[in-house]
Amino acid sequence: MKATQKAKGPVEAPTNLPSQNSNTQINGMMNMHSNNMESCPAATERSFRSLMMELESPIRDAKNAVSLLHLQLDQHFTRDHSALTKNSDYWYLSKDDVDDLVFTANLISGLVRKTISQWEKAVEAKQ
Repeated sequence: MKATQKAKGPVEAPTNLPSQNSNTQINGMMNMHSNNMESCPAATERSFRSLMMELESPIRDAKNAVSLLHLQLDQHFTRDHSALTKNSDYWYLSKDDVDDLVFTANLISGLVRKTISQWEKAVEAKQ
């Protein structure tokens, strides 16, 4: 798709009205020169919503990692390993199998910690 208008250069907007100096407060423009989130509820709400939306990826990643761990556990512990162990009560896991299980468990742990941390940030932004 081709743009119908070409940019004519940078656009600059005045930071105050022509008849006002920058120290004069204009009605309805209380936060014009400040970045104070406490005095601007809309900014706090936007931040809360943004932080809540950022929770989706780590939650979905954790869900997928839990599915992977479930698959690994199912593959290793529902099979009969008696051909290798000579006892049906024992299981056999190779070093790679153990590494995979530990990696997946640590991945889940990290994702859960990340999700909890982001949740706490969102709650703080809401308060």
